[in-house]
Amino acid sequence: MRTSAWRARGYLLGASLLASLAFAEVAVRVRYPVLSTYRDFEPGIYAEDTERRWANLPGYRGIYHSFFEDQIVSTNSQGFRGPEVRADAAASEHRVLSLGDSNTFGRGVGEQETYPAQLEAELGKRGASAVVWNSGVCGYDTEQELATLRKFGPALHPTVVTLGWLENDLGPVLGPTTRIIHGYLVEREEDVGLVKERFRGSPWEKSYLARLVSVLVKIRRARARLFEQDVASPITPSAAFERNLALVREVRRASAELGARLIVIVYVSQSEVVLGRRLDLVARVESALRSEEIEVVSAYDLFKADFDARGRELFVVRDRGHPNGEGHALTARAVADLIAHR
Repeated sequence: MRTSAWRARGYLLGASLLASLAFAEVAVRVRYPVLSTYRDFEPGIYAEDTERRWANLPGYRGIYHSFFEDQIVSTNSQGFRGPEVRADAAASEHRVLSLGDSNTFGRGVGEQETYPAQLEAELGKRGASAVVWNSGVCGYDTEQELATLRKFGPALHPTVVTLGWLENDLGPVLGPTTRIIHGYLVEREEDVGLVKERFRGSPWEKSYLARLVSVLVKIRRARARLFEQDVASPITPSAAFERNLALVREVRRASAELGARLIVIVYVSQSEVVLGRRLDLVARVESALRSEEIEVVSAYDLFKADFDARGRELFVVRDRGHPNGEGHALTARAVADLIAHR
């Protein structure tokens, strides 16, 4: 009798556990109808480029998977995120060419949420005719952004050039052996299989509950690494700093030759905003640019003020510099203020 009672309890416990897991699985699927364990484009978005190493594929149509949501992504015939260049663009009062990396491209947000798209709308609200081109490409550094300006600037005739800056612009983001294979940035050809495997998922990730656990672990680890790196605040070699500053000067010179003014947006990480401490490197860059009379939009000032005003759980910047739609809106308004007050 005692053995039968323990067996019955075991069955009941097992059934309760299975029922709980089934309920949790359904709850996760309802709460997160889109849930990906990786953040990447599907299919690959990149093409080889002689001057810039890689660029966005022209006429691209695909999806960016971003953990808890998918974003439809498209590019025009020039590889810009957004519509084709309008026939009447040359007659616009403000013609803005936005240079940058994934922050400018708007990785993880919809096309109309990116700061270039919101900047065009904001200038329109203020009564100005404007067109803003988003030439951002994920992974770019200042040298590649300068090459983008030289490639497209003469035909677009911008009146304003915006340049997104992040600390990884001090050196190449990806190594010299990086190649484009099937639209992906990879070091080795066999890595393409690993990239594609992300979207199929491992067998255990057929469960949304398992996916959620995987995502939460990845976010926690990434945030911990981010805070550790920013707390350490490594010293940047002067040579790298001076080289990057020289590149920004060259962007300003190339902009001036086109009759355009330069505005630099200096991005920061979420940890800087949360800790309330601007990295020494960021402060040094902002100071150096202003000393040379280059117009600066400080993302730290924008995001920290918003963070303090709205509460500690409302982040407009997700990780190392990537704003959400509200962060892009703050950036767009700040750039529009500079454009309008000159």
